[in-house]
Amino acid sequence: MQESWSRNRWFSCSNIIIDSCSVIASSKYGAGIGGSKQHAGSDITINSSSVTASSTDGAGIGGGGYGGSGSDITINSSSVTASSTDGAGIGGGLYGAGSDIIINSSSVTASSTNGAGIGGGEGNSCENITINSSSVTASSKYGAGIGGGKRGAGAYKGQSVILTGRQQNSLRLFCFLPVNLSFVVAALLSRCRCGGACPPTRQYFLF
Repeated sequence: MQESWSRNRWFSCSNIIIDSCSVIASSKYGAGIGGSKQHAGSDITINSSSVTASSTDGAGIGGGGYGGSGSDITINSSSVTASSTDGAGIGGGLYGAGSDIIINSSSVTASSTNGAGIGGGEGNSCENITINSSSVTASSKYGAGIGGGKRGAGAYKGQSVILTGRQQNSLRLFCFLPVNLSFVVAALLSRCRCGGACPPTRQYFLF
């Protein structure tokens, strides 16, 4: 793990590897696992582990609060629960973007109030999320299940969301925002792209 130090503060964090471990991590301003307040978390790999990570302003896994991005996050053959209030469950912290998130053969539950379940924190968006042969439940109250956070640039939309292993993927998206139903229908028909938007309290399954 490489960390930088300046003016008596921990800054960005990268090259975190959790391999065959059981981990519980939490923070208020930084990520549960990842960057400190205002700083990024990247190159985070979780292999064959059980992880519970939470934060208030930062991402559960990813960037710290107040602008920390979360990128290059890979989860392999693991059970992960990640949550945040203003950051993404997995991705960017408050005002931070989420990108290049890959989930392989894992069981993942990711939730947030104002950020995306997986993607951008409140006030930002996401891109390049790939889910392979996994069971994923992603939820947010005001952001996207998978995509952008509340008031994000391109709010409630994520780009390049890819699902593979159709018979083995179970993707569940929850959000609570009224939207144009034609967008929801288009997302369901595409089966591989979703901005995370859906009518209040309804649940959708994409296979």
